[in-house]
Amino acid sequence: PQATMSDAKGVAIVTGCAQGIGKAIAIRLASDGYDLILSDILPQKVKLDELQSVISEKTGRKAISVICDVSVEKEVEALVTEAVDKLGGLDVVCIAIVDNFYSC
Repeated sequence: PQATMSDAKGVAIVTGCAQGIGKAIAIRLASDGYDLILSDILPQKVKLDELQSVISEKTGRKAISVICDVSVEKEVEALVTEAVDKLGGLDVVCIAIVDNFYSC
């Protein structure tokens, strides 16, 4: 059964969620009843938009994709504002970013 916005468990932001662990976390949160702001960097836009469609269609949760580079403070502020303005609040934040630089 499809859920409605009024029965959301809460609102979550998941960054770095176009693939990998971030994607898995976003899907789990939606399955658990959260409405989502899905975020990743611009090169991941196609994957991010695909995830948004999958979550909306499979779980009935509201999902909004937002391009955001979390290293840019103003973009993070806009991300939080989007959650509050479009989904009515913010309950969970998950930063699922993997740094591709390794040190020995």
